[in-house]
Amino acid sequence: MKPYILIFLSVILTQLSAQTENKTSSDYNNLKGNSNIYDYQKVDIKPEFPGGIDKFKLFIAQNTKYPAKAREKKKEGKVYISFIIDKEGKVSHIKLFIRANKHLNREALRVANLIPNWTAGKINNRPVKVQYILPFNFKLNKKKVSHTKI
Repeated sequence: MKPYILIFLSVILTQLSAQTENKTSSDYNNLKGNSNIYDYQKVDIKPEFPGGIDKFKLFIAQNTKYPAKAREKKKEGKVYISFIIDKEGKVSHIKLFIRANKHLNREALRVANLIPNWTAGKINNRPVKVQYILPFNFKLNKKKVSHTKI
């Protein structure tokens, strides 16, 4: 029996290490017009995707497709996308933070650009801009399909 390649896309919704988070926060604070951007972990009330984090995971999983060219070349990797959730809950400043294969990078950016508005994060009950980092883990899972003869 021929080996069958199952595609497994794992989207992990975690933050990077504190060192990386501090670096990205300072990167954004240096962008023109983007001062006072807070780290996701450091706000009183975190930004919320419509329906909560489980709906966000579902949204990402349903909208992400393993790129055919990456699959053909057996390319795997992690892509980290950073974005800002502004005071109105709009997603902006979407960019690649950590890159992988160009096809995987494009797919992660494509999906990130589909993300709808959130409920804004707050500090002292006031809406603030919040940085979010979204990792995409693209992995091909190779398994053999076996059939039992009867």
